Amino acid sequence: MRNIFIVLLVMLLAGCDVASSMKDGLKYSELSAKDLEKNIGIKPFVGFNWHNGTLTTVSVTFPSIPSSKQLEEISELVEKSVKYNFKQVPEQIVISFTIMPRTQ
Repeated sequence: MRNIFIVLLVMLLAGCDVASSMKDGLKYSELSAKDLEKNIGIKPFVGFNWHNGTLTTVSVTFPSIPSSKQLEEISELVEKSVKYNFKQVPEQIVISFTIMPRTQ
């Protein structure tokens, strides 16, 4: 019985860390999205993936292709915002743009 209690306690404590990471990640994601909207003019969706406390991937998806900035400038702004707001350098940053297919 004692062993079951210890296992449950360990699981609960580990779950708190996961919940905390998720909560912080959502906060960092929103901060990055607002920062990029201010600097680029379009608010992107910012997603993230953590693995064992390490930020592995941050995905930044713009709802269209920003016409006000060149791709190189966009990538520099995204990298700067992600590093600053997530307080960690991810293993990779993925930048994408949504386009609507043209109908004939």
